[in-house]
Amino acid sequence: MGAGVGVGFAGLGAKIGYEVLGSDDGQAGFITPLATLHAFNGWTDKFLFGGMGNWENGLVDAHVVLTAKVAGLKLLAKYHKFDSDYGDIDMGKEWGIAATYPFAKHYDIGVKYASFSGADAGYGFSNDTDKLWLTLQAKY
Repeated sequence: MGAGVGVGFAGLGAKIGYEVLGSDDGQAGFITPLATLHAFNGWTDKFLFGGMGNWENGLVDAHVVLTAKVAGLKLLAKYHKFDSDYGDIDMGKEWGIAATYPFAKHYDIGVKYASFSGADAGYGFSNDTDKLWLTLQAKY
């Protein structure tokens, strides 16, 4: 289940969202082993299938996304607050920033950084993680 709302005006945008990947009352968490959670549940990939454990408690992701476009440069900032769907577990928070610049009609160059701060150590969510990407994308 998920919901979100956003606004945009003159190259600026803001969006808030809330997503629940259920837990069936702590019995079995909702997983999507072939999905790209990277795009939705944080760029540090802490919640990929087979990654940080305790999926039986589900995942609640409250997030804010800010966007801007300045002289062709696309800017994006994200903040996530992660909790469990069952068991009242603080699973951590993540923030990230990205900048992408299109060039030569079919190409983008970009940089993206994300930082995850873990919370409840007893549940395996205490591993802080930072990731940096440099990207080159071709679109045809």
